[in-house]
Amino acid sequence: MKITIDTNVMISGTFWEGEAYQILQLIEHKKVQCFLSEEILKEIRKLCIAMRLSKILLLMIIAIY
Repeated sequence: MKITIDTNVMISGTFWEGEAYQILQLIEHKKVQCFLSEEILKEIRKLCIAMRLSKILLLMIIAIY
């Protein structure tokens, strides 16, 4: 199955357990394929900067997906 996730799912699944976390687990375990647009990646970068997340964490999030 191929899916696209939005910024909310990415951030929520990274920091909290719940449905968004379960979706990210499916992606991590290669049960589904995730596709992100350049616009979604830009939004994630902006949010990470706004939340003052470290560049290392930002790179880890993007590298996984």
